[in-house]
Amino acid sequence: MHYLRRRAALSRPRRRDLNDQPLLHALAHGLTPLAQASLDGTTVAANASRHQLVNLAKVGQRLAQLAQAIMADEESPGAVSAGAGAPAPPLACAVGTAADLNRGPTRTGHSPGIAPLVLVVAAPALATAVLTLVVAALALATAVLVLVVAALARPRWMAATPRGRRGQGRRLHQAQARLAERQTRNQGQRPCKRQVADASVLSPADPEAVVGRDQEGVYRPLYNIQILDDLDAPFILADDVLGQPNAAGTMGPLRQRLRAGLGRPLQRLRADSA
Repeated sequence: MHYLRRRAALSRPRRRDLNDQPLLHALAHGLTPLAQASLDGTTVAANASRHQLVNLAKVGQRLAQLAQAIMADEESPGAVSAGAGAPAPPLACAVGTAADLNRGPTRTGHSPGIAPLVLVVAAPALATAVLTLVVAALALATAVLVLVVAALARPRWMAATPRGRRGQGRRLHQAQARLAERQTRNQGQRPCKRQVADASVLSPADPEAVVGRDQEGVYRPLYNIQILDDLDAPFILADDVLGQPNAAGTMGPLRQRLRAGLGRPLQRLRADSA
């Protein structure tokens, strides 16, 4: 399925050129008369869950929740690193001097009686260092608590990271546009042919896929692959990946594409009635 999506992402004119070049070469060397072809297709499952389908109203609700979450992401401060900027306690000399209280003069020549004075001077620095570490630990705990509360308040469908939420927003906007287009087309139908507005659904993970029944009768997001196959030689004359559940309306565009690329029409085209 990832191959199909990458192929569909390739520009249509470029795909046509890549397919027409070997066909023109085959025609020039008489490898195929390009007289008859058959049109056939199949459906393939999209890379999306069939249990998470949404309609236009649901997409609007999710977009509103995502907008609030993205706004909170932009306003939230950066994470506080523990111990950042905390000065190192200058106790090495003091401890080394205190160990020599009952000994003679130290190596530096100071009297052991100066050790208590050094400890008194180092005590405020030690208190400041400990206080800085405590404040950093409290800030880190607060940040972790905020993340935990946000994770508990976040809906299950929403991504856990700001980047993931921005990607969800783009896909939901695309899904909203496609559902609105479907509803506009549905309103143009005769009253007996119209569907209920909430019945038009799709998967937010892949808005380009259409929801329908596959070859096994499973109702799921899928794509329709149409292939125009040469009956006189092992060549694929044209192909397309469509977001529709059936092959209605695909024969004419494929024939026009083949004629525009190769400069000659097909003499005979076979297709099933499905």
